[in-house]
Amino acid sequence: MRMKGLLHDESQAVRLLGMMTDTLLLVKNDGTCVDMIVKTENNPYVNEEGTLLGKNIFDYFPEETVKELKPAFEHVASTGELSNANYDLPAPDKMYYFKCIIQKYDQEHVLLQYRDITERSQMKLRLQLANERLQETGKAAKIGYWDYNVTSKLLYYEGYVGISLSSGKEIIISISEYLKHVHPADREKIDHYLNDPNNQHGYSGDVDPSFR
Repeated sequence: MRMKGLLHDESQAVRLLGMMTDTLLLVKNDGTCVDMIVKTENNPYVNEEGTLLGKNIFDYFPEETVKELKPAFEHVASTGELSNANYDLPAPDKMYYFKCIIQKYDQEHVLLQYRDITERSQMKLRLQLANERLQETGKAAKIGYWDYNVTSKLLYYEGYVGISLSSGKEIIISISEYLKHVHPADREKIDHYLNDPNNQHGYSGDVDPSFR
C-alpha cells in the first residue's frame, strides 16, 4: 500500500531535517568531508565551527577511531550495505563516544549519521566500575549468594566463600556434590533442612546455620 502521509511529503523534508538530533556528515569516497550539519554537542573533531570541512576524516580523526571506522566506511562505499556501530573518539580533554550509521549517498559520496552517546557510555562505564568494586568487596569479605531449587535439587552459587569454588561466576552444583564439602556431622541435618517440604527455608529446629 502506498503511503501518502506527511513524512512522505517532499515539501516537509526541510522541516523534518531541522527536527533531527543527529549530526550529518557528507563524505567523499576518499574520506574528505564536503558538507555537514551539526546537531550534537561540540567536540574537537565534530563541531559547529566546521573544523572537519575540507579535511579527510581518516587523517583528522584519532588513529584509534580510524582503525575501526575506516573498514566500515569502505565496505559501505563499495557494497552499498548499511553500517551501524559505536566508536570511541579520544580527545585531549576527555573520551567521547558516538554511534555512526553509514549509508551510501551516491557513487561518489557516503553519508555518516553521527550520534553522540558519550553521556550514556560514561554512565555504563560508571555502573561497570561500581559492579567491579562490589565484586572486589565481596571477594575480600568472602561473601557468597546461594539459591536452592527443591525440585531439581540443584544449588546455585555465586560469590567468593571458597567452598569448592574459586571464582565469582555463577556455579550450579547438585546437592549431593555440595554435601561432600559440608562437615560430616552436619550433612544429614543440612540435607533434611533443604529438602523438607514443610520447611520454608527459615532457620528452625536443630539446624545451626553458623560457620564451622
